[in-house]
Amino acid sequence: MQETETHSFNFSNKIELNFEGGELTSDTGLLLFHEFCEHFGVLGLLKDLLPENRDGTFEHEKPEILYQELIRIMGGYPTNNAAKDLQFDPVFREIHGKIASASTCTRLEKTFDINDLKNLQRLQTKLMDHAYSIEKPEEVWLDLDTTYDPASSNMEGATYNTHYGTTGFSPLICTDGKTGDLIKAHLRSGNTHCSKKVVPFMHPLLRRYKSLKIKVKSRMDSAFATPKIYKLYEQQNALYYIKLKRNAVLQRLADDLVPTENYITREELFVEGRYKAGSWDKERRALFHIHWPEGKFFPEYAAIVTNDELLAPENGIKFYRGLAKMEKDIEESKNGFSSDHLSHKSFVSNIVQFQIFILAHLIVNLFRRFTFPEDKKKSTITTIRLNLQKIAAKVVKNSRKLIFKCASSCPYRELFLTVLRNIQALPRFG
Repeated sequence: MQETETHSFNFSNKIELNFEGGELTSDTGLLLFHEFCEHFGVLGLLKDLLPENRDGTFEHEKPEILYQELIRIMGGYPTNNAAKDLQFDPVFREIHGKIASASTCTRLEKTFDINDLKNLQRLQTKLMDHAYSIEKPEEVWLDLDTTYDPASSNMEGATYNTHYGTTGFSPLICTDGKTGDLIKAHLRSGNTHCSKKVVPFMHPLLRRYKSLKIKVKSRMDSAFATPKIYKLYEQQNALYYIKLKRNAVLQRLADDLVPTENYITREELFVEGRYKAGSWDKERRALFHIHWPEGKFFPEYAAIVTNDELLAPENGIKFYRGLAKMEKDIEESKNGFSSDHLSHKSFVSNIVQFQIFILAHLIVNLFRRFTFPEDKKKSTITTIRLNLQKIAAKVVKNSRKLIFKCASSCPYRELFLTVLRNIQALPRFG
């Protein structure tokens, strides 16, 4: 029998430590993620949309490897190298069986082609279909923005961006501002202009929501203020609220909208006018917020263009400002799911890897909003992992069952059980 190796501490001779406590895990909460994915039919969707189609015999099939990657990323283990450390964890073994190696995961990502990428995006749509079948919204707020992710210059598609002064990628991202759901994302070269190819990016989404009879309100900053965007939304009966860059014509229009007495009272104004830029085919409604900075005689203004003819100017401006929340969603995607840490030289492989990170983010957000109690729905991914995932348990096996024994003093026991009950009350898909 091997003798137990015991370690002591200099600060106290009463404390001893060894690594013979039996089979333990610190990630018991991943069972909740897996249970949720089972109800949402994630693995089934992977098998339907991305079946094994590689030549030869493989120990791990494509859908199983992808599912392993998703669970791992959701759990805060974004790099493929983490597979080596997790192969002995009882939770991962119970969810996946034998763990696919880091090299297996990396090789699979390199085999993906454009059709595989399209199917990953379809999986994202299918997950939203499941969400809408549980709770169909009357309207969605499609917030559109870009971000910037520095990358190595030897990566294909990583180009120099003069604004940021570095080489990288410029992903295009669309979220639902009401729910935080990451609706769609696409990786682009770093020097791509914000509005480039936005119409083909958004057109399928607008058609889809129109067919679902779900009202669309969309917020964008001034980089997307192009005639093609306006026409697309107007053709699809969708509402847009887009910031306008300041210019002399807008300044004169704003000045004309300010009553003389306001120069004395310095009272802020929310007003509207009709505006037509040189590249537009018609006048459109412009909403203004006009205010007097402290110590200034002349006012400053901010303006948005919209095809919403009913919303009062003040409400329209305040609604547009809600776009700022998207920055938090993007930061969570980066900090919580490492969507800005891509590792391939091939651009297509990096697009695939980026899409897998985005899918993991979407699944966690659906998990959060469908199963958390109301006072916890705004929990960040860091809080979710600390409160629910990072729960230690001792694994006990008998002839019939595998039991995860958590501490009786676990401070998040009630939250854990509430979430489990809410998952199991959801319909099962697939």
